[in-house]
Amino acid sequence: MWAPVDLPAPSEHFVARVQTQQSTTPKTKGLLLPLSWRTIESKASVSGTQDGRSVSQVTYAKLLRRNTGLAFSPSSGLWISGLFNEESVTARNVPETGMHTVSGVNEEFFVREALVRAGFELSSSLTLGVALRGQSIRADVLGNFNAQGADRTIYTGRRMGIAASAEFVQQNFKAAVRYEAPVTGKVSIGGESKVSSEAGYLGGAVGFSQSSSLQFRGMFGMYEFSKNELGTSLRGPNPARQFNFSPLGLAVDARLLPLTVAGAGLQTHVTSNLRLDADLVQGKLLYVSDPEMLPPKTIEESDKAPMYLARLGLSVDKSDWESQFFIDYATLKSTRNSGQTKLTNSTAQWGVGLRAAIEI
Repeated sequence: MWAPVDLPAPSEHFVARVQTQQSTTPKTKGLLLPLSWRTIESKASVSGTQDGRSVSQVTYAKLLRRNTGLAFSPSSGLWISGLFNEESVTARNVPETGMHTVSGVNEEFFVREALVRAGFELSSSLTLGVALRGQSIRADVLGNFNAQGADRTIYTGRRMGIAASAEFVQQNFKAAVRYEAPVTGKVSIGGESKVSSEAGYLGGAVGFSQSSSLQFRGMFGMYEFSKNELGTSLRGPNPARQFNFSPLGLAVDARLLPLTVAGAGLQTHVTSNLRLDADLVQGKLLYVSDPEMLPPKTIEESDKAPMYLARLGLSVDKSDWESQFFIDYATLKSTRNSGQTKLTNSTAQWGVGLRAAIEI
């Protein structure tokens, strides 16, 4: 929840041989080596008044994701793959009011994930896939602006989850659906055991080929949440300075939860091996004050903050390898009103990524 928000795009539901966490099927025989790298730079700021006091704070965050693995297809109707993903986030907070003793301090979050996938081609048109996800997490946080360097808190934990996907292709039409259950587990913080979870996702996409060189896509998805006790403040680690601190760190957008996402895109072939992808996405997010990080059952539309994402990708597809380079930009602005509190949250982030797959 502390990372820059990374919304899925329509093109991620129709990845062919490029095996990332968001892919559907490898579409290849024999051995396949998938690789991916992605980074997002984010600047989130909050300003306004809280309980009659002026508030101004900025968080700079960098998200780095990379994976590698091996996919094997012994026949045209079966494939198996194992992936190793790494995700690291470095956040640096800069309070501008001068009220805090900590300024420009880095906090780090690290997730390692092993992903085992298997797919079955039920017919020439329908392919199903299932996956088991295991995560190891580590956080190094201050969690309180008044904390000193010696008060840093390091906690670790484990999480597990499952995922499934399906793809249907027929002539010039195709559809894909992807489900990822919330990844849940526990972390140990100062001898206390807390539930930790990452949101799940259920989304579908359709694609239509107007011609051999032009395709259109559309998608819709929603997020599923499980209890996450990292939203509950704890006592500080230093017995001489018993302040409350947040296990989620100091990031101003740590409590922004994505609710739904919708988007449209197109793909056009520049040459027989070179294609261009463009996606436009809108996500709805919610600022949550619930200590278990769960959104309420009923949410007013006015409380949902829209986030907009534009992505442009260039892909090269050969007989034995495929690669895609893409850039994107996202922006978000939301306002929270409650009594004497009026806070405006503005987030801007840009990212670049590279995916590749090589048949061995």
